[in-house]
Amino acid sequence: MEVMMEETFGPVVGIQKVSSDEEAVKFMNDSPYGLTASVWTNAEKNEASQEAFLKLVDELHTGTVFLNRYALFAVYCGHFFISSALL
Repeated sequence: MEVMMEETFGPVVGIQKVSSDEEAVKFMNDSPYGLTASVWTNAEKNEASQEAFLKLVDELHTGTVFLNRYALFAVYCGHFFISSALL
């Protein structure tokens, strides 16, 4: 899908269904840009989802990773961002 592989400007969101976390990481790392990523889970209610997110963070080749948001208003914790909904 071109919107997933090209540098895109505007308000644009690319959404792609995947069958596993491994497939998601493969697609997310298959880009020459890799500036930011956004991972959406139910981590605030499910500890296993939060652990899965932390594993994904380590596998992604990107500058910034957001959890459950893609915005400027997030809290920086180490090398990833946590949604204010979790604080």
